[in-house]
Amino acid sequence: SWFVSSQLSLYFFLPGESLNKFLKHFEPLNYKTTEINRVSRFANHRIHLNFQAYGREFKILLDRIPEKDSIFSKNATVEYGNETSKLEWKLNIYSGIVEEDGRSHVFGSIHRGIFEGMISLSNGEEYWVESSLHYNATSPFHSFIYSTHDIEMPPRVSKRPR
Repeated sequence: SWFVSSQLSLYFFLPGESLNKFLKHFEPLNYKTTEINRVSRFANHRIHLNFQAYGREFKILLDRIPEKDSIFSKNATVEYGNETSKLEWKLNIYSGIVEEDGRSHVFGSIHRGIFEGMISLSNGEEYWVESSLHYNATSPFHSFIYSTHDIEMPPRVSKRPR
């Protein structure tokens, strides 16, 4: 599912594309980013991220992944809104769980107090959280969440003769 989601992100970030083109449903998030931004500056502090979406409360516990365990190349770059910069470990790459689901997995990054990443629950549900800055700098919410069930991929175009 990581490959499919990566492909979806490529579609989403095309300039001028509508957010609704591939999503049947998403929910805005507007949790307080100031406390998360403050705590994320300290390497050994656990992040507690709580928000309501999809008729449930997500209580997420995140721990920073140490630089020595990085999966990223030292030459990696990051795009955030209209900014591009060299990946520095201070961008806060995290892994964790949803508190009430010990077999869940959460992975992502925190930039300016905003979490972006994947939430995978033990019942098979998967959610993606993205910053709204990628789509609209004047959005009334800082980020949004969507379920993999709400993604409508375009039909594949086959180049093979039938």
